[in-house]
Amino acid sequence: MKTMHILGMAKSSLELRGAKASKLELDFFKLAFAVEKLRNSGDDAVGYLQVLSEPVNKRATGWIKKYKSGDSVKIILAEPSTDDFNRLIDEKAKNALALSLKGKLKESQKEMALGAFGEALGENALKEFINGKHKKAKPCKKHPFGIRWDYYGTVS
Repeated sequence: MKTMHILGMAKSSLELRGAKASKLELDFFKLAFAVEKLRNSGDDAVGYLQVLSEPVNKRATGWIKKYKSGDSVKIILAEPSTDDFNRLIDEKAKNALALSLKGKLKESQKEMALGAFGEALGENALKEFINGKHKKAKPCKKHPFGIRWDYYGTVS
C-alpha cells in the first residue's frame, strides 16, 4: 500500500527584494526535490508552498513552468485580512529596524527581531489548507530528508 506524503512550507514575505527571492526559490526546490524522491521510491507525494501576496505568488507559480516541476509543488496564495496585513507590515518594519541595529539591541528590544506573527499567519494558513484538502492526513514528527518542513503529514 502506497503512502501519501504531504509536505508544506509557508513564507511570510510580501515582496522579493534582496535575498528573499533566492530563499523562496530554494524552498521551492526543496519541495520539488523531496516530492520527486518520494515518488521515485514508490510512494505518492505533493508539496505545497504557501505565500501571502500576489507578487510572490506570481513569481513562485512561474517556477513550475520554468523548472518543469509539473504537479510536484502547488502554490497556495493565502492573502491576509487587512488587519493581519497591517500587523504583518508593522512586524516586518520592526524586523528591518532590528537588523539595521545589529548587535546594538537592548534585551527589551530583541522581540523586534522576531517574526512570530508572520510565521504563525503563514503556517496556520498552510495547515488549514492541507487539513481541508487532505482530511485523512496525520501530521508526523519525523520529517524526511532532515528538513524541518512547516507541515509534514502522511495518509496511509
